Amino acid sequence: MVEITNYNTFLNFSEKNNCFVLTPPKTGSRNITRILKFLDFNTYGWDDNKFIFINLGPSHNHTLKLMEDHLNHQVIITCRNPYAILASMFRLSMLPKKTIRSTFNIKDEFIEFLKEYLFYNESDPWLIPSLKNSIDQLKKRKIDHRIKLESFSENIMQIPFIKNYSQETIDQIEMLSKEKHGDYRDIQNHSNIENYFPSDFKLYYKQESAEIVYTTFKDKFIIMDYHKDSWMS
Repeated sequence: MVEITNYNTFLNFSEKNNCFVLTPPKTGSRNITRILKFLDFNTYGWDDNKFIFINLGPSHNHTLKLMEDHLNHQVIITCRNPYAILASMFRLSMLPKKTIRSTFNIKDEFIEFLKEYLFYNESDPWLIPSLKNSIDQLKKRKIDHRIKLESFSENIMQIPFIKNYSQETIDQIEMLSKEKHGDYRDIQNHSNIENYFPSDFKLYYKQESAEIVYTTFKDKFIIMDYHKDSWMS
């Protein structure tokens, strides 16, 4: 293995399948990383802007950076309704709360969360200025396959090259595709959370909060293929 000291991000790429996979935050990224090891994906990265092999096997990452010749390869991206992503982040941020004040209004509190998140956040890849060029390129190119969290197992089994693997491998992948994703695992020890923070993301929104999310993450809506009005009941 090549020793790299100054690469700044990772990307899962399969030479065998001529495909790279993008796994943005809160889209089932840990689940699919476990699956990618059965599909000949390895970890690559950048060293002085040169795209190089890093390690055998996939890595859990959230990069949106593209290699220069990305149009010569297929791309798979894990997806989730952006409205649901932000509601999930708010919900998880409230897990440490022991008590909820009687005047608590979930829709108003969510708007305050959004304003704070957008003002202070420096790690969300969709908000990092240096990744804007890659995001613009993603919008223009063909997305070969989307794996949506809402239909995760079904979309996993529709990966175009999965049929090239043994039935034993396919069965293993199907089993892994049905495991609960991270949000569920994070809240399972907080039995009272549903009383205050329901899992239905639409219950967090009103027009103002929907406008904030759509305006800020319009590129995400386009790339992941979700409608502007998908927050409505």
